[in-house]
Amino acid sequence: MTVLLAPMRAEARALRRGGATGTGAPTRGVPVLHAGVGPLRAARAAARLAGRGVCVAGVGGGLVASLHTGDVVVAEEVRGPGPDDVPVRLRGATELAALLRAAGHPVHIGPVGSRPGIVAGAARDRLAGTGALAVDTESYWLLSGPARPVGCLRVVADCAPGPVFGPATLWHLGVALRRLRALAGVLTAWAATADPAPRNESHQPLKEAR
Repeated sequence: MTVLLAPMRAEARALRRGGATGTGAPTRGVPVLHAGVGPLRAARAAARLAGRGVCVAGVGGGLVASLHTGDVVVAEEVRGPGPDDVPVRLRGATELAALLRAAGHPVHIGPVGSRPGIVAGAARDRLAGTGALAVDTESYWLLSGPARPVGCLRVVADCAPGPVFGPATLWHLGVALRRLRALAGVLTAWAATADPAPRNESHQPLKEAR
């Protein structure tokens, strides 16, 4: 069975409320688990789910000006912070994106970059220059470990060229969490039937950079 992993408690709560009744209840047969924030907690969560299919869902930072708060980025691959980190390919991105668009959500498909800490300023510009659309601090560690990757979705909170933190930060987060709650039904219905990638396939980089 595929498990939905939400790094923040607020993200897990949004997913549960969007597709299930009762905290911790399976959402259409897909459990929603709070994984914890940051790479260390993410790696520990992945280790506990060795061999299970996992789909990451939460909020993230937008890297390009074409993204707006509340937009959805469906990852076709997730990239780690190091030059030798092999990207995790997610083969179901196109199908998931199509389902979300049909439900009326603004969706973009592209790479998601994971970094061990908040990315701002020149570092955000450099990451955007690699072609990544969004950034977070957990997805790579959740998907590159012993669990079997199914998908990754990030709803944009802060977006370029604006600041990561500012007077509107809480408003941006609220918009992103409401979007996450609204799309939970589509996401979990898809995750319930999506096939996890074999471990020897999930680490294959995309043939063409996008």
